Amino acid sequence: MKLLNFAVINLTLSLVVGIGLAPFLNTTLEFSGMVSGALVVCLALSYLFARKSTGKILHFSVIAFLLAISLGVFLYHLHDETNQPHHYSNHSLMDGEELRLVIVERLKPSAYQYKYVVELESAGKRNICGKLLLNIAKDSTAPDLQIGHYILTTASLETLPQPLNPYQFDYGAYLRRQHIHHQLSINQEECLVLEGKTHSLKNLAGSVRDHINNSLERYNFQPGELAVINALLLGQRQDLDASLYDNYVNAGAVHILAVSGLHVGIIWLILTFIFRPLIYIKNGRLLGVLFTVCLLWGFAVIAGLSPSVTRAVTMFSVITLAKLLKRPTNIYNTLATSALILLLFDPYYLFQAGFQMSYLAVLGIVTFRPAIIGYYYPENRIARFFYNILVVSLAAQLGVLPVSLYYFHQFPTLFLLSNLIILPCLGLILGFGIFVILMALLKIPYNSFIEFYGWIIQQMNGWVAWVSAKEAFLLTDISFDKHMLIVSYALIIALLLWVRKPSFLRAAYFLGVLLLLQLTWVLKKNHHSESDFIVLHKSKHSLILEKDQNEFRLFSSLDSLRLSSDQTVRDYKVGSFSEISSIKANESFHKFRNYKILKIDSLGIWNVKTIQPDIIVLSQSPKINLERLIDSIRPQLIMADGSNYTSYVNRWQRTCRTKGITFHSTRNNGFLSLVKFMEKEKP
Repeated sequence: MKLLNFAVINLTLSLVVGIGLAPFLNTTLEFSGMVSGALVVCLALSYLFARKSTGKILHFSVIAFLLAISLGVFLYHLHDETNQPHHYSNHSLMDGEELRLVIVERLKPSAYQYKYVVELESAGKRNICGKLLLNIAKDSTAPDLQIGHYILTTASLETLPQPLNPYQFDYGAYLRRQHIHHQLSINQEECLVLEGKTHSLKNLAGSVRDHINNSLERYNFQPGELAVINALLLGQRQDLDASLYDNYVNAGAVHILAVSGLHVGIIWLILTFIFRPLIYIKNGRLLGVLFTVCLLWGFAVIAGLSPSVTRAVTMFSVITLAKLLKRPTNIYNTLATSALILLLFDPYYLFQAGFQMSYLAVLGIVTFRPAIIGYYYPENRIARFFYNILVVSLAAQLGVLPVSLYYFHQFPTLFLLSNLIILPCLGLILGFGIFVILMALLKIPYNSFIEFYGWIIQQMNGWVAWVSAKEAFLLTDISFDKHMLIVSYALIIALLLWVRKPSFLRAAYFLGVLLLLQLTWVLKKNHHSESDFIVLHKSKHSLILEKDQNEFRLFSSLDSLRLSSDQTVRDYKVGSFSEISSIKANESFHKFRNYKILKIDSLGIWNVKTIQPDIIVLSQSPKINLERLIDSIRPQLIMADGSNYTSYVNRWQRTCRTKGITFHSTRNNGFLSLVKFMEKEKP
């Protein structure tokens, strides 16, 4: 009996289950550590007992998998930096206390702010740590900060932003899974940039990227070309123009802008070809493997060690080492091994969309490609080349389709057409890009090869723009939630089983899951069919919707074109499985069930004797005497939307508190649902 012959796939899946359950379990680091320790003891005792047995020992396998699940929970809490005694969340920071920060990552700037991830090194004389999001206001004197720069500031920590509207992307939750729990918002006058830089691997990688980028700028590449080079070869997407990025998203090719398995695989093939002659010298095979693995990890460091590139480099490192040891490689075991290594290093990778889509794309390729090729494979070499591109694109899309719909709620139907040109171009860009970077570092003058290289990038960008312009083929605003995500993957698995070995039971299983997916959709539509009156938060504007079944009417001062494409409206439309029935200008009076709602805008007209409103909505900063209004009307609720001045909102809130009237500000409290308000008011 081979007691320890457990598939790494099963252990990895058990670890994934533990990490996935950890956020929902009310456990602590100490308790999960004790459980894991107890299971280690049980596993050792089970092993000693099983050595004397000749048959299969079920309890050993069960304990091993329980240990992997428990270890996942323990690792989740262990990597939660708030559980560390020196984390700033476990200390009281005083107002005006001097914070010493170091830049560890440069993020894509917003319209008004530069954004960085910083590491807190000390507060006053205390050595405390933790990651923060640093926002620096854009102005003519904004500092040129690079990775490794030290900063001193006395600004106070701020809580992370919370979603103010229903179904809005929770940026705060996203940052917390990057181990960032607070932020700082400052301007140039509130920070002091110190001389010198910290010495670290990330700082070295950042310096190398900056040096390469400065060298490439001598060739006068167009902004779009240089941005693509930075994204594909250096893993930096901060300088991508918004319109260029949107083109890649709409064309279904945004995945090539994030360094992942496709890019690393091409580089691995190039390195394998370069070091192949070493096999003819003594210990040459070992040297070739060492050079290949070291250069792959060097590329990963320069590219920023993102989850996708780290996963890919780990996987190809395992493949390379397996070839050195002349061990047969199974792609599923290789994927599981790389995932196991990464999740042991940082279990929070599991919650990142890039990590999930990277693995699912590779799983889709290795699973569906053989099944598709089994039906047809062309004999002509040229046809075979393009057919392989189509098959790989289709297989990868099948692997990531449900999770892509869950995160992005859109599907580019022309993804096959875009990949038909983009993938060959990508191989040329990566292959030639290495030589272009070497030429730039060696200061070789501009030549026809550089011009040809820029022309390839131009053609790829132009093709993507052409495909993206076919908006009729881009399906957007697709309602898709986590329950549909789970059922969709069950449907894909059922389809694969049926295709591989057709049978009545497998066909019945596939049709059953298909019916379950349809039933899930119907139940979701019914679940979100309740009528409601909602005041959304929209900065500088008023936005009200009246929902009736699975349709809603919009009321706003914005024109219909801007409203139909507004992200707040789209989020609600997708999340509530609803459609826009009409878009109207602002109205002063609304009625929902037994509630009469009066909206007071900048004109300040409220003395309406024909009605006695229950709810007042203040919009566009009306100049009114709120005390007199309350004494005259005595409403149950007064709310202020996002179109009002902050000073007005604060004054109204104080007045309502004095008068004992419920006050709601969308800027401070988020959107207001009248149905939820009515539920709270019930005795």
